[in-house]
Amino acid sequence: MQVTRTEILKLYKNLMLYSKSLTFTDPAYFRRRVATEFRNNKFLTNAKDISFAYQYEYLSVNLINFRKEKLCCVEVQLCKMLLNPLCRLHVGIASRVCAAFKHTIDYSKVPKINESDLSEQFVRGSGPGGSAVNKNANCVVLTHIPTGHVIKCHTSRCQDENRKRAREMLVAKLDEELNGEDSVTAQKRRLESNKFKKTEYKKKKMAQLKSEWKKREGLA
Repeated sequence: MQVTRTEILKLYKNLMLYSKSLTFTDPAYFRRRVATEFRNNKFLTNAKDISFAYQYEYLSVNLINFRKEKLCCVEVQLCKMLLNPLCRLHVGIASRVCAAFKHTIDYSKVPKINESDLSEQFVRGSGPGGSAVNKNANCVVLTHIPTGHVIKCHTSRCQDENRKRAREMLVAKLDEELNGEDSVTAQKRRLESNKFKKTEYKKKKMAQLKSEWKKREGLA
């Protein structure tokens, strides 16, 4: 497989662009890792070594696309058409990732809020806690101007924690309103339901086997 300079530069650009969409990984750290990998392979001259290094990074991009767009099955089929042993290794990894993804939460549709769309007020709280609660404006009242949703949060005595929690509650509310059954809350509810059903099934199955064993042994 002959890899051109243009293909390598395109791959590098795609990885750098992907770093901007990272949420749970430090984008700067990701970019440094990519730059280091490309720098280490910069002086490769053997065609097989170049092809090997290119396909390694290329398949990494394919797995990234799978996580973002759920296109893993298509990428796996393409990988199976290649003869490179490295690719066959990644097919196994991708297949396991596909299976694991069925039990994970998809955060790709979660809406983002702009601070310019928010109106925030701090009021005195109520309830147990003494003066730390009743005399300090720790309670956060957050209004989302475009939709008119109002979130009131006083789960902590710390104002900063309440502000953070209020935004999380607003995002969850908007997510449920916009995405319905695809919202994070609905997905978690389905996963919990499936987990509960599996647990109940195992209990019933075990009770049935125990009952049958007692009958066979004449203990019932």
